[in-house]
Amino acid sequence: MKGMFVAVIHPRANGNGYECRVPDMPGCITSGKTFLPAWMVTQAEVYDNRWKDGVAILCKVLEDMRNEAAERERKEIAIRLIARSQLSFKEIASICDLSEEKVRELAQQRTT
Repeated sequence: MKGMFVAVIHPRANGNGYECRVPDMPGCITSGKTFLPAWMVTQAEVYDNRWKDGVAILCKVLEDMRNEAAERERKEIAIRLIARSQLSFKEIASICDLSEEKVRELAQQRTT
């Protein structure tokens, strides 16, 4: 998809921090003492005018990360509500802003 990239983040070989590399952007390799600074420096590299549309790419990646985290949280809440067995799937779906079908899937996964 246009505007998306993969960042590979891993502990440095010497055990001192993390390295972040963007395979589709040759030369985009950064590092930091912890995971977040390594990622933030990579974002700055993408933001820098070295790559066209860097700002749009960065915004999309951050938006996707935020949306994925919010959905994981909604699913976790739904799973806890399913475990209490006091609400219908429809009520749980409404509370968690999920489809009733997704709540049923979560309930099914919980029983298998």
